[in-house]
Amino acid sequence: PCHATAPQEYGSSATATAATLSGTSATTGTVALPTGPTYLGFANTKLVATSGANPATATIKCTFTVGASTASDTVVLRTDGTSGDTTSTTIPMQLAGAAGTSTVACTSTLQSGQSVQSVTGLSAINAIATAANN
Repeated sequence: PCHATAPQEYGSSATATAATLSGTSATTGTVALPTGPTYLGFANTKLVATSGANPATATIKCTFTVGASTASDTVVLRTDGTSGDTTSTTIPMQLAGAAGTSTVACTSTLQSGQSVQSVTGLSAINAIATAANN
């Protein structure tokens, strides 16, 4: 009989808190992947922009890293100008890579002269160990 063994799965902390995003890269999620296998990583990053008194456009770039492999995606959030209103989206990403640290890091930039109360990001990362490709 065949006795299949489920692959090891690693995930980011359920107690993580959202990071405030700006023009400087901020880590929105991280998980350590043990040495040995390669991994298929999945990241879902929730981004939230909180409006100030005027409409604004936030351009947010997130980079997902698994070992030495990276993938990036960019989204635009437009706030409505009603102070305190939120606009949100989620960026799903997947990436294969080697052992090491798996992270998502994001930056947020606004058009000149615009402002928002805040832009935050929080990433859930899961990685599954895969068989060696040899």
